[in-house]
Amino acid sequence: MNMVSFNTTLRAAITNHAPINVWAQASYSKNHNFLSRADKKYAPEEGDCPVCAITPASRNVGQESREIRCSYALDLLVYDSSSKGFENIETYRKLTEDAIVAAIAGTNVNLVGVDVSYELDEDFPFLWCGMMMNFKETVYIGQNPLS
Repeated sequence: MNMVSFNTTLRAAITNHAPINVWAQASYSKNHNFLSRADKKYAPEEGDCPVCAITPASRNVGQESREIRCSYALDLLVYDSSSKGFENIETYRKLTEDAIVAAIAGTNVNLVGVDVSYELDEDFPFLWCGMMMNFKETVYIGQNPLS
């Protein structure tokens, strides 16, 4: 698994997944935004929301394991003071997860785990959801997992 091309695939999947923008238009009257990087120093503002960013987090590979494992952090943020705020951030989370699952369908890469975290109170009405998405690619005879 080439991390650069896989990262491009994941970004394109999230950016081009029509159901995300259908939901964003219905919920916030605008399309969602995609950031190439998310951090607290340069945090998104109300007008950027709903917004997401994906960041490569780790890669583990070896000759003996015959598999490549990698993780990506996905950060989602909505600005929502309504009673549907949690429902909206969770819908956004699920739609982005669905986009990624669709992007890897039919490939040799599997989504093997998703760790989800929420921050709903600290910066209210900004609602944050983070996912650590863990992928595995099986390496077959003749493939060099270190390439």
